[in-house]
Amino acid sequence: RHEEVVAVARDALAAVISQSKLQKELLQSSLRPILLNLADYRKLSVPLLQGLSRLLSLLSNFFNLTLGEKLLEHLRRWTDPEALAKAKTFRPGDDVKIPCAILSLFHLLPPAPDKFLTELVSVSLSLEAVLPGSTALGRHWSPHPE
Repeated sequence: RHEEVVAVARDALAAVISQSKLQKELLQSSLRPILLNLADYRKLSVPLLQGLSRLLSLLSNFFNLTLGEKLLEHLRRWTDPEALAKAKTFRPGDDVKIPCAILSLFHLLPPAPDKFLTELVSVSLSLEAVLPGSTALGRHWSPHPE
């Protein structure tokens, strides 16, 4: 049922966007709580990142490149699993799910994602070396397995 509600809400927002121009101030005030949660890596969650994915698919032109920079900054934190474990912020399994959800956002960013390509590849390789399940036999965290 949750998926149905999300799909209806997405379709409704898409209809509003197609029929009228959204007011920038209203949109910014509506997105502020989401962006505040994105500012701190300890507040990241899979549902938050999935929601951001849905928003980016509809409203990517309302976001700037700072979002991509912040996402890369968060990804770099996952390259040090010991520091993440000390933070004791995330539920079991989120150590793999959250960076995977972050990686899945980059293709939705506004034009000019090439700016992030080199760094994204570098961080992805670092993640592959440290995340559980990233061996040749178990690349379950990657949305694009070989």
